[in-house]
Amino acid sequence: MPQFRTTLKKGLPIFYIGILSITLVDSVCSIISRVYDIQYSSFYPLSYTIYILIPFFISLKTNKRTAVIYAALLGAFDATIGWTISMLLKAKASIMNFELTPTVWIYAIVSMMAICALLGFLGALAAWIFKKLRPQL
Repeated sequence: MPQFRTTLKKGLPIFYIGILSITLVDSVCSIISRVYDIQYSSFYPLSYTIYILIPFFISLKTNKRTAVIYAALLGAFDATIGWTISMLLKAKASIMNFELTPTVWIYAIVSMMAICALLGFLGALAAWIFKKLRPQL
């Protein structure tokens, strides 16, 4: 368990960069979608890129498990704070047209955590391959 805490600490600064990146993407893309009348979902690839890159770099510093855990936490952040930012900035999104019950929030959080964990695993796998090809890292 102490080793796991150590790897979590090593990955934390990169995780914070991920949180800032998701916040920035959610904010800027919400405004762009409203101002230019573009569906907010058009910007999902930017978030997916973050969900792959952040675990990639975390995995380079730590291991695959830590990277996937942080990816899932990024998903939880985006499903809660990110979604709130999008609603407050009035992003043009068809998903915002229904009542947000606790069940919907829980479903959104669990779904995002699962999707982000999968994307994070892909990023961690890419880092593992990268390490194998460049062992001096």
